[in-house]
Amino acid sequence: METVWYGHQRTRRCASLRWAVVGLLLLVLLPGRILAEGDPTPQPEQRFISGWTAEVIFPAAVRFTVTVSLPASELAAAALELETAEGQVIPVAVDLAEAVVIGDPYSTLAVLWPIAAEGPALFTEVRYRWRVTSNENVTARIEEGFSFTDARLEWLPDAVQVDERLRVTLPAGLGRTALGAIQTGLQGTVERLSAEAGPVSAAYIVYPADVPPACPRDGQPSVTGPISGVAVACDDADFAAIFRASGLEALTAPALNSEAVLRTVVEALVRQVYGAVWRGGTVPAWFESGLAEFYVPASKTDQQSVLLNAARTRGLLPLERLDAAALADDPLARAQAYGMVVFLADRLGVDGLLELARGLGSAESFAAAYQAALGRPLDRLVADLEAWLFTPEAAAAFAYRIDLPVTGTPTPSRTPTPTYTLTPTATPTVTPTATVTGVLTFTPVATMTFTRTPTPAPATRTPRPAGSLNTPVPAPANAAPTVGGISTVTLSLLILGAAAVLVVLVVLFGRRRS
Repeated sequence: METVWYGHQRTRRCASLRWAVVGLLLLVLLPGRILAEGDPTPQPEQRFISGWTAEVIFPAAVRFTVTVSLPASELAAAALELETAEGQVIPVAVDLAEAVVIGDPYSTLAVLWPIAAEGPALFTEVRYRWRVTSNENVTARIEEGFSFTDARLEWLPDAVQVDERLRVTLPAGLGRTALGAIQTGLQGTVERLSAEAGPVSAAYIVYPADVPPACPRDGQPSVTGPISGVAVACDDADFAAIFRASGLEALTAPALNSEAVLRTVVEALVRQVYGAVWRGGTVPAWFESGLAEFYVPASKTDQQSVLLNAARTRGLLPLERLDAAALADDPLARAQAYGMVVFLADRLGVDGLLELARGLGSAESFAAAYQAALGRPLDRLVADLEAWLFTPEAAAAFAYRIDLPVTGTPTPSRTPTPTYTLTPTATPTVTPTATVTGVLTFTPVATMTFTRTPTPAPATRTPRPAGSLNTPVPAPANAAPTVGGISTVTLSLLILGAAAVLVVLVVLFGRRRS
């Protein structure tokens, strides 16, 4: 009779059927402790295998583990094999002496499989099978699958598609509106490039700038397992191998929004399509960069501002400094590259610019093609650009968008157009009249009644008989003046008396009428 370890319990083997049944129950129940960690699905032949994991440590390796309810001393052999979505079977060597990370009372084996050696395609399922044999020649088997992906981000495989010509995988996080804008912009770009330069066939995966498709640059380049924390040496070539096996080209967008993603993909498309046209020709880096920017469906008026500031201080760059390194890191270099391309579009028209671009693959040199198209030497380009930047044509050219309808040139003609100024004239003002609403009725108006009030007749003079008058006596020297023979004092008294009588008569007459 011998002992076998199952989990933390020791069960004695017995020939009795009862103990055999108990042992089988333990084998079924014990894996539940491990299932809570990774929730693997119980399988008919797993026997003493109680747990398993597959951890993608992108892009370096996949770490496979298996846990068994036996001490390491009771394990005879272990084997692991993978099967890709294409049906390729890949055996992975397992050395028990190196694979054991926990040996007693149960055992955990861990194996690192380097991805780049035979990497599967991204976003495909990989199946793996463990087979572990005990010293008693009892074999346990499990089979499981995992999705092969860069687990640093959540992904939307083929989030944007333009029929069979273009596929773009994007990180999750872009909203429906942003995805729609990217789809619309790329649809128009693909159609235009197909008509103007050649067939389009591309597939991209876009990374954000904060999670680039490259190994860490802080210290020794290595990547760390998201579950185990195991560090594995990293090489940028590992990324390239995986993308190549997946049929994808990796791009890095400066930000995760519709404008940045669209610009990144369009520039890559232009370089790819025109690169096929230019194969065998020599094309300056600045022209390639500027033409790629020219196809981006957006206004570039901000680029003119950068160039104007540089031109005012005589700070435009010479052609020899507009190399690939400067275009990658210097905003002025990128703006000037685009400015020189749009200057050509202003001088030649959009069709002339594209004709020049298509002919560079067979041209003797870029300088010769430029001279033939513009009739000026290439070494005069920067000076011509500096003078042109301050013209109205330049402002119109920088506002040009390739996704809007064009008439052959991106700038208006120079024919002066008269502008009419309206002279202000007097405008008659109509005064609104009152509007009578409702029913018109007559309102009685007070009438004036005339009454006749008798006034006393003026006093009359009654002639007196002759001799009745006093004989005139000469007035003394100090006598009062007279009026008509009556002294002024007497006259005043008479007037006052008459006025008093008149007042009395008026009062009496008024009372009588009332």
